[in-house]
This record gives sequence, C-alpha cells and structure tokens, in this order.
Amino acid sequence: MAKVLFQSKLAGILLGCLLLLSACFNKYPKTSIELSEQQIVVFFTRTATEQLLDSIKTVCQSKGVQLEYSSIKKDGKLLNELEFIVQYQHRRGMAKTNFVNLRSKHFGFEIEFRPDGKFKIGDL
Repeated sequence: MAKVLFQSKLAGILLGCLLLLSACFNKYPKTSIELSEQQIVVFFTRTATEQLLDSIKTVCQSKGVQLEYSSIKKDGKLLNELEFIVQYQHRRGMAKTNFVNLRSKHFGFEIEFRPDGKFKIGDL
C-alpha cells in the first residue's frame, strides 16, 4: 500500500513538473503598443495576428506614421518572420526579424512626435 501511495505521489509530482515546463515553453510575450501624445512604441511578437497587425497600422496612420508590412510569414498560428517599413515625417526605416535570435530583446519601433525625437526601428 505504501508503494502505491509513493507511486501516485511521484506521478503527481512528475505531472506537475511537466505542466510547469510546458507552460514555460508555450508562452510567448504579447505584441504591445503604447501610444501617447508624445510617442508611439510598438513591440511585435510571434503571437501577433494579422488582425492585430492591421489594427496597429491603423493606429499608426492616425498619428501620421506610415507602417507597411513587406513580409509576413507564419508557422501555423505564430509569426515566423516579419519585415516592415516605417515612415514619420522625413525619417524612414526598415526592419526584419525571424523571431528566433531575439532572446530577451524587443523587436519593433519607437517614435517620438517631436522634431529630432527618437526614431528607433528593429531590435530595441
């Protein structure tokens, strides 16, 4: 009887460890957009849907930022590759990623709405 209790506890512990590990590997950060009167900051991630990408483009246009996606490739439901061009006033930039080598870096753009403000594109 003690052997059965030990085996069921061990099975429970192993199942808990497997669930914990799978949760760590299956969660991707979410795509985010921060918009204020002073700036726009966008971080793209693998979880961005085409609907979300279109919404980000629309928000950018409302602030005078032109955003065009040159390449969108998916691996199932997840983005595998993203290439985009951003233009604001006289500045223009292009960035591309396959999301594999980002590690803890963010990918996207940051634009300040003032003359000579920040204009960062790509790995942030």
